[in-house]
Amino acid sequence: MADNDRGHDDDLTAMTGGDRGLAKLARAALQRLRDQAASEEMREIARDVLDGRLTLRQAAQHDAYAQAFTQPLQALARWRDEIGEQAYQQHLNQAQQSLDQINKNLREQAAAGHDS
Repeated sequence: MADNDRGHDDDLTAMTGGDRGLAKLARAALQRLRDQAASEEMREIARDVLDGRLTLRQAAQHDAYAQAFTQPLQALARWRDEIGEQAYQQHLNQAQQSLDQINKNLREQAAAGHDS
């Protein structure tokens, strides 16, 4: 990993409250946006965040970002209403378990790298 990537990963980790697994997912999501977003503006924003020209916070305040996520967030709210609070909480718990497992794997990889 390049020094710039490592520093940027530290920024993503800080933005996710120290959750390295969530930071890794955020980076992967940004890479998908950079490569596949329908809007050129969204691809550019993702590129700027990945290249360190924008912070995640700055990108989140950008109009194109807000517009791009309004519809999916509304769909999420509708889905939550449709499945009910109990099912929604079960999905959240499953997602948290997945993030916990990713973090555990990352810690183990980091520990293995320091042992060699």
